[in-house]
Formats: sequence, C-alpha cells, structure tokens
Amino acid sequence: MSCKLDGSDERTVFKSTYGSQFTVSPNGQWVSFVDLHQVYIAAFPSIGKTIDMTAEATSIPVKKVSRDAGINLHWSADSKTLHYTLGDQYYTIELEDRFGFIADKPDSLFKEPEKGITINLQIDTDKPEGLIVLKNARLITMNENEIIEDGTIVIEGNKIKSIGKSSEIKLPTNAKEIDCTGKTIMPGFVDAHAHANHFRYGITPQKHWPYYANLAYGVTTMHDPSANSEMVFAQSELVKSGRMIGPRVFSTGTILYGADGDFKAVINSIDDARSALRRTNAYGAFSVKSYNQPRREQNQMVIQAARELEIEVVPEGGSFFYHNIAMIFDGHTTIEHNLPVATLYNDVINLCK
Repeated sequence: MSCKLDGSDERTVFKSTYGSQFTVSPNGQWVSFVDLHQVYIAAFPSIGKTIDMTAEATSIPVKKVSRDAGINLHWSADSKTLHYTLGDQYYTIELEDRFGFIADKPDSLFKEPEKGITINLQIDTDKPEGLIVLKNARLITMNENEIIEDGTIVIEGNKIKSIGKSSEIKLPTNAKEIDCTGKTIMPGFVDAHAHANHFRYGITPQKHWPYYANLAYGVTTMHDPSANSEMVFAQSELVKSGRMIGPRVFSTGTILYGADGDFKAVINSIDDARSALRRTNAYGAFSVKSYNQPRREQNQMVIQAARELEIEVVPEGGSFFYHNIAMIFDGHTTIEHNLPVATLYNDVINLCK
C-alpha cells in the first residue's frame, strides 16, 4: 500500500499470492520481496495500477537472488545493492550482477550465494555460580521407582553434585541452604510437543508469559514443533544467555507445510528438500516438521535430506491413518499427534515399537 504523508490517496501498489516483505529501493526503481521463502528483486514500473508481483511474473524483470531463503531485506543508499540475512549469514547482492542490462554483461554468470559474511555475534551462555543445598525434601529420582522420603540435593554451579538421604549427605560449609520440608522435588519435565506462543512477529518481549506457565508446572525443557523461526530461536538464545526467564527452548521453526499457503514448502525433488532443511537449520534447528506433504515420495525426500544433514524429522499427517503408518515405515523420528483410530491392534503396536 501507499499513501501521502497526510494519509490520503491510499493505493494498493502490489498484490501477490505468496509474496511478502516488499522493500522498495530508495530511488523507487526496484523492489525486493520474499516469495515462498526465497528472495527476489524486480523492476518497479510506475504504471499507476496495482502490480501482481510474483516470482513467475513475465511482464517485468524478476530475478531470484537467494539459494535457500532470506529475511531482513534492505537496500544500500544508492539503490545499487540489496542486503538480506539468513541465520548468522549476511548476504549482499549487486544489481549489476543479477540484471545483465545494467552492466551489459550476461546475468547467466550470477550464482545464488551459498554463504555470506558471518555476523559472528557471540554471547556467553548464562551459568550460575556457587553452592546451593536443598534439604529435607521428598525426592523423586530417575532410578526406576526410587523415592527418597527425606533427601537432600547439593548443587554446584549448574550441576547436581550429590543427592541422597539427608542423614547421609555431607553439607558443604559455604553453601546457601534452603529448607524444603513438606516439599517434593522431581526432575524437570521435557515437553516434546509444546506450543508456547512462538508464532508471533515483531518485538520480542522481555517477559514471555507461556515460559512462566511452563516453569510453574515443572516443564524445564520444551520442543516447539511449529513456530515462527525468527521468534522462537531468538528467544531460545535469550534464555540461554540469561536475558529471559524460561525453560530450555528447542524448535523445528517454521514447518515444511505441504498444503497451500504463503509459507508452504514446495518439495518436488531431493534438492528442494535439501534447500528447505538448510533454511531451517540455518536458524539453529536440529529438527524439522514435515507437515502434510501429501505424497510419500515427498516425505522420503525430506527423510533423505535430513539424514544427510543429521536433522530429525517430526511429521504430522493431518490425522490420516495410512499417512501416519507410511511415515513410520519411512523412518521418521516421531509422529506428532495421536493416530486417528479408536482401537490399536498388535500389528500397529509392534510396528511402533
């Protein structure tokens, strides 16, 4: 959309089925945008009508300039260069390299960059110091069904130094002691399918209420299998650095969506699958969610690419029983959500084992 400074003369400049993040160059002659994760640059003609801007547009010059994906599109002041980021890589695209008519050279020489400049922002992981003693508590251990009715835990830094019956634990002299009489202490829960309001865009909050809710119920580690990559991995790093309170956060980031939508992942070849997984992995994901990729060969392509990149695949099949069973046969890491049948028989149970 566009308008005058006083808000009048509002017009629709671009329309697009899958396009987003439209960024006009300072001189108004070019526009960059994202179409199904990939970054494109197009000429911006002044025709006074709404332009249908797509990756396949033929009426104006449109060129793809990313290998896998890109965000944070921005132009140089002279409008000759586009910059974007993906993960910790900062990419720079010269217009004259992509559009042959600018520098009178063939744009067939252009290769979508595999790497950019490494941003290399490093922050120390938060690590507590000192000694803490939690004494006189009921302890639920990880040793089968063992419960210690009157137990004590000694914690040094971020590790448990000793645990056992209070009468058998030697207390350090310089520790902070907390009397937990009447309390029960147990290992933190790991929620392997936890949506914690990571779908948002925009400003990252200083306090994220779903994290407090999870901690209050004993969840100290969560894995979010569907989230906005920009949001979830940024907040995960804030938690690691101690700048945000929350459980440890892992995620697939944006799902590999097989149905239609402006964030879908089109996978029709093994190279498509590799690109989709590299895109997610660039943010820091060790897992991806293959979601409703309709054909079995597509799921198998994702599995092959995942094995190459050492990434886990946690799929969802839209509550179709045979779709889920095929996913198990093909070697997926998990099946998210329950199988949509009322009764499971031994053939399915043994298969899942």
